[in-house]
Amino acid sequence: MTAFSTAEDCALLRATLENHGVEIRIEKCDGDGGLVRLGDRHALFVPSSCSETSRIALYLESIKKIAGPHAHLPPRVRQLLGEEDWNG
Repeated sequence: MTAFSTAEDCALLRATLENHGVEIRIEKCDGDGGLVRLGDRHALFVPSSCSETSRIALYLESIKKIAGPHAHLPPRVRQLLGEEDWNG
């Protein structure tokens, strides 16, 4: 099994969201950020002060919302999501 760094996981999750049409916006804000719908597209607002671990959690939560269990996702992304997130 290949060991992944937090930075690699963060980059993979970001790329996965972007491949599903989500615009990632790193913004200075007071809130926790989150996924929003802007017209016919999605944008994920990520606080610029967000730690890499929190960013990963935000990316994973957003992937759960936009990609169903049959969506094409890299194996590492599915591993990070965990089986329980895809079994209803």
